[in-house]
Amino acid sequence: MNLRERSVPGTEAAQAFAVGALLITGIVLTATFIYISTNAPIETKASEYQHADEVAADFSTLCTSITALGASASTGASLSVPIRMGPAKESLIARIHGSSGTISFSPTSEQVTLSVTESGTGSSAVWTDEEFTNTTGFKVVRMAGTIVLDGPPHLRGYMESNLTATTGQIGYDTGSASTVYENLEWNTSLPRDTRIVLRVRTDMFPTMTHAKNWSDCPAIESGDGPNTQDLSEIASVSPGHQYVQYRAELSTWDPDLTPTLFTVSIAYSSPADGVVLARSSGAISFTSTYFYLPDHLLIYGNGAVIKSQREGNFTLGNFSISAAKTEGTTEIRVSLYDLTGPPVPPDRVSRGPSTTIIKIYREDYELIADPFRYPSLTLNITTNYTQAWQSGLKNALTSSGLVPGSDYELTKTDGSVRVVFRGHDHIKLHLDKTTVQVRITP
Repeated sequence: MNLRERSVPGTEAAQAFAVGALLITGIVLTATFIYISTNAPIETKASEYQHADEVAADFSTLCTSITALGASASTGASLSVPIRMGPAKESLIARIHGSSGTISFSPTSEQVTLSVTESGTGSSAVWTDEEFTNTTGFKVVRMAGTIVLDGPPHLRGYMESNLTATTGQIGYDTGSASTVYENLEWNTSLPRDTRIVLRVRTDMFPTMTHAKNWSDCPAIESGDGPNTQDLSEIASVSPGHQYVQYRAELSTWDPDLTPTLFTVSIAYSSPADGVVLARSSGAISFTSTYFYLPDHLLIYGNGAVIKSQREGNFTLGNFSISAAKTEGTTEIRVSLYDLTGPPVPPDRVSRGPSTTIIKIYREDYELIADPFRYPSLTLNITTNYTQAWQSGLKNALTSSGLVPGSDYELTKTDGSVRVVFRGHDHIKLHLDKTTVQVRITP
């Protein structure tokens, strides 16, 4: 029998051939189904777990890059951080389900505030000095010089505000540890070749024990006539200090001409809701569409990377908040990162091995306390990830040697975590804040 005869339709041979083909096809399909059902979930799960680790590494790079911008000396410095949005190799299930994610940015979420614990009085006042001949209230020092071309002044001297109503105190007592210093105003007469420089400093102690050295206080130059200076711009002045002191430095290059200081005034207030030393906010989030890791999120905010999943949330790496106890003094270091820029909603889904670029720009840097002392401080974090912040802060503070209940109190509510630091004598605070612009390009 030849091939033509075997394939004649309706013959017994043709029917047998068709049945055999169907059996072979069924065997192949069954084997393929068994292979896919056995191996595809394994491949998908492994692919999703690997990609989750890759995105965590990308967010760690993002955290390191933002920290590096804070340490940069250049305003306007920028960096780009790529985020891998999907697995490099997807299984069939992953292609159907979409094992990738979305990137979003909210400049208002994950809020952090650091404040002086004591509430204010709700009052305001102005301290004015004008009777400078009363040397019991001022320290006056005169220093002679020799007139030479481009040399030292012929005569110079300085005057420091010295006493308050309580004998022996040096700083002026504002009456509250929750004081905000507003404007410095003073009036002068400056003939040619004369000069008056003012310096202002604050402290929590009346003896100004831990105030900045006068040489480290910024020089505030005088013009002839009325002068005004916003004290919030002066690095040696801090809100949350009860005592303030100023120093006037007078000099002349002409023995026949003398600068004159008529009045000095410092306006201050004590807000009823207390004093906030600094605040920051902003969060960048990766939300996955994983099949085997549902509800998997990664969040960067305030110097920390947080992983959130169905089992809970926890931090990856270190905080930008640390503490130590040295010779009985609690020392706190806080670096805040304020993220600004247009919000990006979580509706940009990228499938497959695509990349989203997060561009970050250093907008501003402020050294707020380097260091200053305070009687008590409160750190408050408004967050959706209270479990991560509470656990991370507890571990950081416990390892620092601080004693819970004595040196600090850590509490958690539904939407916030709070730490109250108690200074038995004082708390030494190092505080800086970096403002970072965020731009996200798919």
